[in-house]
Amino acid sequence: MKTRKVQELIRALEQHETQRFIDWLTWDLAGKQESTLILARQMLADQPIEQIWTALHPHKGVPANPYADSGLRRVESQLVGKLEEFFAIEAFRQDEANRHMKLLEALNRRQATHSFEDRYQKVVAQADHLPLPDEQYHHFRYRIERERRAFLLKSGKKDKLPGNLTTLNLHAEMWWIHEKLRIALISLARNNQSDSFGLLLIDEILALLRTFPDLTSFPLLIIYQDLLILLRDNDISLAPQIQDWLYAKQDLLSTDIVQDIYAILHNRFLRLYHQDGDLCYAHSLWNLYQWAVSNDLLLLDGVLPPVRYRNLLGMGLVVGEKSLVFEYLHKLKRLLPKSCREEESRFNLGSYYSATGEPDLAIRIFAQKFTDPFLEVSARIKLLRLRYQCRGERDFEGELRSLEEYLCRHEEIRPEIKKHLYHEVKLFRQLLKAFTEPQRARLVSKAKMIQPFSSRAWYLDQLKVQPEKFAF
Repeated sequence: MKTRKVQELIRALEQHETQRFIDWLTWDLAGKQESTLILARQMLADQPIEQIWTALHPHKGVPANPYADSGLRRVESQLVGKLEEFFAIEAFRQDEANRHMKLLEALNRRQATHSFEDRYQKVVAQADHLPLPDEQYHHFRYRIERERRAFLLKSGKKDKLPGNLTTLNLHAEMWWIHEKLRIALISLARNNQSDSFGLLLIDEILALLRTFPDLTSFPLLIIYQDLLILLRDNDISLAPQIQDWLYAKQDLLSTDIVQDIYAILHNRFLRLYHQDGDLCYAHSLWNLYQWAVSNDLLLLDGVLPPVRYRNLLGMGLVVGEKSLVFEYLHKLKRLLPKSCREEESRFNLGSYYSATGEPDLAIRIFAQKFTDPFLEVSARIKLLRLRYQCRGERDFEGELRSLEEYLCRHEEIRPEIKKHLYHEVKLFRQLLKAFTEPQRARLVSKAKMIQPFSSRAWYLDQLKVQPEKFAF
């Protein structure tokens, strides 16, 4: 059965928030909508729908389909609204800058002149104490100065308006330039150079950075500039200095900016490795992964995405760090989402055994079924490879057709991944029939031309070609 919205939001509550939510809801309802409070308590206790219905309607029997009842749906809707309000309040409580801003707005609206001036001075001093101003800082200062302008106009302090306007313009422009460069980086990192609107005015901003040396006092702009050149001009020589800067400045940056820069470097290294097969990119990726693990950058909202777990372990095997891969395999498993933790760990354990010369153990793992379509297809392909490589089997046509049908049926596999997997099946089928040197040479050319192709090294190894650096 599809998860109901109220169930999803109840599960989104952290364990330490549950009692606070109930306390807040009790206070907020103030004796009204008693059924909403009952439903909240019952759902937090993970009671079945029959128990929930009885708690809400002690004198009514449980209907065949309680969820179809309009009264229950109304109470669920009320609880959803309260949960969303609670999440917004929690986010506000944790956002110090927004609290300062809202306090200044309230003081200005209530004409608390002395309190406004005092709070403004304190907030500015606190904000200016930041060691590395980023776009959030400039946006915050811009909003503060805009509120102060309204205050100065209201209180008749016209002599301070020119200085306020200068400061307002400075932070507005610096915020816009920071954010514009950041959005351009996202567009380029996704290889969406056709997004002319996203890249509008970028050349002008880069020229501005070269023209005015004073802008180097905003160090994040320089890093954004280097990243843009790296992505747009494919100047990979800039990567080491960007990486070193990121390692040195990470404690001064907001987490989302660190994540953005890390993702840009990671995706560029990964793409270049899949394109060229050059191990220098694999080692650069591995170093980046090591740093990301030590700084919890692989996590998103406290959870390790399976693809990041898989990429980390896979690249470790590529560079020969087998003992560390085995350690990460078990150490990071607990950080995976519960829904896929066991399958993901089992799949990667099979990859580990395959890379460490224990094909029988790998075959035993990959022969098992996986509920995740991507893992199931990948396991089948790895199983075919192992049986071909270690046992010399060649009668795979039935399994290959079954694999193609499986790919066709499962629309949830992303189109770009599905295209990659179709290439894999097609190339494997041709490998089985490549007996002569001309046939093998043609297959080598095909393996080199597919872009990107993460399995290229395995096919070239079967065809006895060393994948150092490919020319296209």
